[in-house]
Amino acid sequence: MFLDSNPSSEQFKSKGEKKFIKLLEGLNSDRKKDRKLIREHILKGKIPPKSRKMFWQIALGTQGKMECKCTVNYQELLRAPVPYAHIVQLHQDLDRTLRPHINYVDRYGEGQRKLFRIMRAYCAYSPSLGYGQGMCTLGAILLNVIEDELETFYALVSLFENYTFGELYGLTGGSMSGLLNAFDIFGKLLSNFFPKIKQGLDETPIPPDFYLTQWFLELFYGRIPFWLCIRLWDLFLLDGYSAVFSFTLSLFAANEDHLTDLNSLEKFNPFKESPCEGIDIDKVLLWTTTKFKLTPNKIETLTTLTIQNHMSNVKSWSDNFFL
Repeated sequence: MFLDSNPSSEQFKSKGEKKFIKLLEGLNSDRKKDRKLIREHILKGKIPPKSRKMFWQIALGTQGKMECKCTVNYQELLRAPVPYAHIVQLHQDLDRTLRPHINYVDRYGEGQRKLFRIMRAYCAYSPSLGYGQGMCTLGAILLNVIEDELETFYALVSLFENYTFGELYGLTGGSMSGLLNAFDIFGKLLSNFFPKIKQGLDETPIPPDFYLTQWFLELFYGRIPFWLCIRLWDLFLLDGYSAVFSFTLSLFAANEDHLTDLNSLEKFNPFKESPCEGIDIDKVLLWTTTKFKLTPNKIETLTTLTIQNHMSNVKSWSDNFFL
């Protein structure tokens, strides 16, 4: 049981928290009705802040479980040698990761020190991947919600092993092969839903890596309001990485009039940097879970690509892309 059975803690939970925690049982039992209600909570911004940590840990499968799965002690990982190049890149990223946030605003403050230890430990834990630019953002957002350093490390391990990010960053297949394949899949989706925009991007030309790399690897951090970024994480952890594709398509839909007349990099750049500027964000979230919600059959039909044959790691991608 993942629910806190301590009676002394129950008295401090609000009615909304208790109701949401009850819904979280659906994540373990895969009750579609409960998952639908959780999705509605996300869209309406009604997830109690104190319950989000539990939600994320349950979705990542780390609440009370991950410690026994990690065969290497966290303190040992912190003492293990890590390539100097990774440390240099990590220090550079620390200085620009979530800096406006109160937890990370102080250079070498407690928040940055915790984040550094988590990311360094992951480098030692997964030497085949090590550290790549952008990974620090993922760790920072997890730490911001989960708060505990050790629990955040376990969540990061799960994120890369069970939620497609290992594919995207090149943990399997090498050279970020999963990211290139994600570009290909999204290009096919864009051609299907917005052929004129896709044609304009190809003719300008604006390559997919120009705008999709940061969006896909850091889940739009720094390009959309922080509160929206957290809700996108909620949807991603509930529905799998396909929610990121759905969200991206919804942004294109909301900006369709502007993007249809695209004929230069300069005109596209404002959309790349601030895709939510001047649009109805609530509508974008709704479209993400309705109009552009993707299923395995739908994505294969629309792209004429078979997910199982298109990704370098069949099990990792197909099992976790759609949750």
